[in-house]
Parts: sequence; C-alpha cells; structure tokens
Amino acid sequence: MVAEQVGKRVFSTLDEVKDRFDEVIARVENGESFAIMREGRVVAELSPESKPPFEREAAEQTQADFRKERATWPKVNITRAEILAWRHEGHRV
Repeated sequence: MVAEQVGKRVFSTLDEVKDRFDEVIARVENGESFAIMREGRVVAELSPESKPPFEREAAEQTQADFRKERATWPKVNITRAEILAWRHEGHRV
C-alpha cells in the first residue's frame, strides 16, 4: 500500500483503500486511523470505534442502590400455580 503514515494515522487515496479494504479494516481494528484522500485533500476519516471506559465502581454502586431499594418493596406470596393460571387468563377456550 502506497501511503504516508504519521503516528497511528495513515494517509491513503480512495483507490488504495478500495483495492485493499479488508487489509484497511484489519489495521483499523488494531488501532490505526486512515485519512482517505481525493485529489490531494482529506475527504474522510476511518478510525477505530471509541468506547467510554467501563467504570466498575459506578456499576457496583448502581447495583448496591438497586438492592437497597428492592429491600423496601412489599413481600408478596405468589405460588407457581397462580402464575401459571394468570398466564392463560383471558384466553379463549
């Protein structure tokens, strides 16, 4: 591939990207970005998806808050037979 690379950004023509699309996608998956050029100017950018970092502490706090809230819910004694009967309630016989 005839392209100029600056850091993790590769400058390449549209024709080169079209000819080697599978290779380009594989390189993007590995963290590289491609600036796609036409007539000497950048017309598009192809880069890896950016996801926000997972915040474990925030998730654990949310779970703890939910458990605390759920503990205040009223206790209901429902049998399995009642649930199965409700499943068919309103059905035609």
